[in-house]
Amino acid sequence: MSRLLDEALPLDAQGRRRWLEALSPEHQSLAGALREALLPVGEGGLAGALDAGAGSDLERIGSGPRPGEIVGPYRVIRLLGEGGMAEVWLAERADGAFKRDVALKLPVLLRLREDLASRFARERDILAALEHPNIARLYDAGVSSNGLPYLAMEYVAGEPLTDWCDAHRLAIRERVRLFLQVLDAVQYAHGQRVIHRDIKPSNILVTDSGQVRLLDFGVAKLLAREEEQSDLTQRYGRVLTPDYASPELVRGEQLGAAGDVYALGVVLYELLSGNRPYHLQAGASVAQLEHAIAAVEVKRPSTRVAAGAGGKRGTTERKLARRLRGDLDAIVLKALAKAPASRYDSATAFADDLQRSLSVEPVEARPDRVSYRFAKFSLRHRSGFAATAAAIALLVGALGYALIRSRGAEPLAATATAISGHSETAAAPQEKSIAVLPFIDLSVKKDQEYFSDGLSEELIDHLVHSADLKVIARTSSFQFKGKNPDVRSIARTLGVTHLLEGSVRKDGQQLRITAQLVRGTDGVQLWSQIYDRNFVDIFKVQDEISEKVSQALRVALRNGHGAGNREPDVRAYNLVLEGNYLKARRTLRDVEKAAQLYQQAIDISPDYALAWARLASAYLYEEVLKGPPSEDQNRRVLDALDRAVQLDPNLVWAYYTR
Repeated sequence: MSRLLDEALPLDAQGRRRWLEALSPEHQSLAGALREALLPVGEGGLAGALDAGAGSDLERIGSGPRPGEIVGPYRVIRLLGEGGMAEVWLAERADGAFKRDVALKLPVLLRLREDLASRFARERDILAALEHPNIARLYDAGVSSNGLPYLAMEYVAGEPLTDWCDAHRLAIRERVRLFLQVLDAVQYAHGQRVIHRDIKPSNILVTDSGQVRLLDFGVAKLLAREEEQSDLTQRYGRVLTPDYASPELVRGEQLGAAGDVYALGVVLYELLSGNRPYHLQAGASVAQLEHAIAAVEVKRPSTRVAAGAGGKRGTTERKLARRLRGDLDAIVLKALAKAPASRYDSATAFADDLQRSLSVEPVEARPDRVSYRFAKFSLRHRSGFAATAAAIALLVGALGYALIRSRGAEPLAATATAISGHSETAAAPQEKSIAVLPFIDLSVKKDQEYFSDGLSEELIDHLVHSADLKVIARTSSFQFKGKNPDVRSIARTLGVTHLLEGSVRKDGQQLRITAQLVRGTDGVQLWSQIYDRNFVDIFKVQDEISEKVSQALRVALRNGHGAGNREPDVRAYNLVLEGNYLKARRTLRDVEKAAQLYQQAIDISPDYALAWARLASAYLYEEVLKGPPSEDQNRRVLDALDRAVQLDPNLVWAYYTR
């Protein structure tokens, strides 16, 4: 681009317009950037601009040095690359202090000498603090005798990421593994409060040994000093590569790590499909760029596989599209979300989802559906899945039989409606509905979160026994845990007429539980009560709260306490709540610990049906996480479930709300 500017700068305004119109086809894509770069020059060309700027700090520094020239302590050898702001030269140490080849970064065109010097000083400070095996190191920085700022960086002999992968015909799996190195480097930089702002394949080199090196933090910003950098950006303009820029970057808005996540999404899109997410017209204006990047909906990578991309990935285009469909499509589109808050919140979260995809585990970018999770499980453990499928079939059959036997067809339909509520469908005005929000832990030590969560879940289980009340599932209501939105907003989101919320303070065996029922339309409190009790009375408190809510809403609670549903020992109950809290974390270690707690609860209260059901679910989840399951492992799931159903067939009604 600098050589093209050399041609255009001496021309007057009319000559520049004709020159831009006559650009060769291979340079048409730069027309928009060239036109914007030439705007400050004025009608008389460079000479006129320099005359007009006499006495100011506006300066032109040709198109860089010639091979053999000395810049600071370095002798330049050959040009490696160039961009809108600077050229990068291969150089060697020339003062005899020691031998070292470096990549020397030098400015091409300065609008304000102080401006660019500040940029180079800032880049020097940023790079000097970054030490990571996947980031090119900064060796030196300074100003030459003729006032030219320079940066001496580690010289990396390598190829751009996309070119290297194509040349080596890397399959999708290997490409993703290589990309994980990039994410690791970016996350490290973000941890140092540094963002890159110009992530693109040419700034990601791969060495012959297959190691990734991230280059050029020339437009990076320290997150902690955003306000100090804004003036620099305003004076020099938007320094970016449009094809990889985030919507907020092209709009000139405040930037953060989410912008790098977006650029990484563009790189991954190209790395997988061979195409970029959108086609930018040659010579596009800034307004056209903003529209293409900020407004046009991104298509799934699987639908935009480039011609010839299959062969470069060791497959065919058809098979490549099939490989990208699903998880990888979802992961890339999440990274490319228009709103920064909808993207991965960090490079680590991005990497974690890619790692899940490689391990054929459910990814966070896709809806959390049971069918999807079990499909993943079957793909990971084909050999053991037949036995597990049988276990699932028996599980569903046992629960279905219990439902039919204990309720009959009509109540079944009513209760199915009651427990299937989600936020997608708002409750009809005449339909009474409720969401039990996570109770807040107000204990002094803040160590009773498991108990406050468990109390909320138990209240859901109690209320779901009403055929006249729609109860929102735990997974929907618990999305507001730790947040503090307006209750009316929550009610609208969940589509409910009422909300039950409260708090818990537990100190030893002493309990203080506060509960209140709120009308969702206007936030009016319909009922509230404080319970100061001993922990052994927890079951009575749950019954009283459920009864008060049902009375306030004028709905009837069906008796859900069968012979096998006698109140367990409170110690066993507490162990089940602790197990529920651990199992919700979804790690193998926590699920195994949860299973141990459920078993301890059963040892205390052998007829505790809920503990048996929880033990069955923990065993099943262990198999999903570990696999492949053995016949004995499948058997223990069925045995625990069978015991739960024998003890209390009614348990399934509440259990389906999970």
